[in-house]
Amino acid sequence: MVRGNDQLIKSRRILIGFTPLALIALIFFIFLGGSGCKVASSTRDAYLVGIYAPGNSTNYAMLRDVGFSHIVSSANLANLDAAHSAGLRVIAPPGLQAHQNFDTKRVWRTVRKADKHPALYAWYLIDEPDMSKTDPGDVQHLNSYLKAKSIKKPTTLVMFKGYEAFDYANIPDIMMLDRYPIGWQPIETFSKHLRLARYAAGPEKPLIAVIQVFDWSYYPQVFGAEGKNTRPPTLEEIRNMTWSSLALGATGIFYYCYDSGWKMKEHPQQWDDLQKVVSEIRLFEPLFSAEHDWWEKKIQYLNPEQSFNEVYEPSILSAKLIVKKGNEHLAAGEYIVCVNTTTQFIDFKISLPSIRNGSVLSRNVPEMANHLSESRDGFITEKLDPFQTRIYGPLLLY
Repeated sequence: MVRGNDQLIKSRRILIGFTPLALIALIFFIFLGGSGCKVASSTRDAYLVGIYAPGNSTNYAMLRDVGFSHIVSSANLANLDAAHSAGLRVIAPPGLQAHQNFDTKRVWRTVRKADKHPALYAWYLIDEPDMSKTDPGDVQHLNSYLKAKSIKKPTTLVMFKGYEAFDYANIPDIMMLDRYPIGWQPIETFSKHLRLARYAAGPEKPLIAVIQVFDWSYYPQVFGAEGKNTRPPTLEEIRNMTWSSLALGATGIFYYCYDSGWKMKEHPQQWDDLQKVVSEIRLFEPLFSAEHDWWEKKIQYLNPEQSFNEVYEPSILSAKLIVKKGNEHLAAGEYIVCVNTTTQFIDFKISLPSIRNGSVLSRNVPEMANHLSESRDGFITEKLDPFQTRIYGPLLLY
């Protein structure tokens, strides 16, 4: 009791030494510092671009140089050290995946050692609980156990079915959605499920899209390829899913995968395609990191039968983006991005915010050269090629 009183007196003396403004700042800092786990930013000031199954740690520096910032890998300390040396952040399972009556000792052994490591980005609770029919309560149990241990890093999980994301969306700090349609479903299926995942997660929770860059025939144990036209996605399809992710509000993008059943080293064309798309994200990074904003959007399809794609979603995805800090390729300002999700040429008219009559800058991804698009009576009339993305902006008259 005496020691307690001495400590109280000492604390009062310390507080007396502060000015009122400094005291308020101190209290504010204490409250912020104790507000719990926050979604960590990358070690590099960059949009999150990651890859699953990175393979041996000797690949890490190469993956960083390609433009990746994150990987899904293990929480082994040697692995985390290697990732840190290469400038990569790691999403890792906490010793196991969520299931009923999980081994708490095993989880704690992993988390106790790795949670404060600077390379660790997030704890991976479970992969596709909707596919394994894992009870959301079991996933919540693991998440609650980690939170009770006052972990410093956020938690995440990945869903396969966007329409089942609602049952799990309130559990992790970060939502992820993987949907791999190439070779068995229309490519537009990816965007449809990502949209559903965004609705389930809400507007504030980070959402990471996971994009297919493999051929399903390499995973016969999980996919019956017989009778299906399995193949890896083309460059245009990878690019289209990437820009669709941006339009739908993904705060990060992962690709599956580099070195698993599918090994990129054995598929130089697909590896070259993926590298091109990642480099394009870095070139257009101000758009990927931009704030999404509402506008009074009006789109008219000159052929009304093209209004919807194969999964009955709008054929053209669009988003208004506020770029606060540009780069050498993109100036700060307001932009509109339009993505043709279909294999068709589409003629359409779209309204641009605050632009009625005059010319605006536009460019086709991945081109860096600007063109002029004419606005008349509040609309520009355009044609998009299959899977094409067009950027309008910054929205000024020229």
